Amino acid sequence: MRKTFAPFLFFLVLFISCEEKVERPVEVLDLTRMVQLVVDVEKVEAHLRTLDPDKDWTIESKTTYGQLLAKHEISQENFERSYDWWRKHPEQFERIYELALAQLKSEEAEFNRK
Repeated sequence: MRKTFAPFLFFLVLFISCEEKVERPVEVLDLTRMVQLVVDVEKVEAHLRTLDPDKDWTIESKTTYGQLLAKHEISQENFERSYDWWRKHPEQFERIYELALAQLKSEEAEFNRK
């Protein structure tokens, strides 16, 4: 039994040691900044959903998103690059949305207490 276990253990250790650790490129927004950005994007989306659906809000929404990116001091390209990178790493991407949702719920609870 020991002889059959040794090759399995060898391949398990080899597999774990060869597992590629993906590091976030410097130009990609870190988790904290992405969470804050997603929180603000969700707030903008909620606001836009309250507007008159029969009116074309294209210009206003572009302006609003432009202001949002300026607030976070990032460019459209940097946002897209960051979003694409995080989207390709689903476990971390899901974590961003979990943290953003928790923050939004906390802010909503605080708002309702007032």
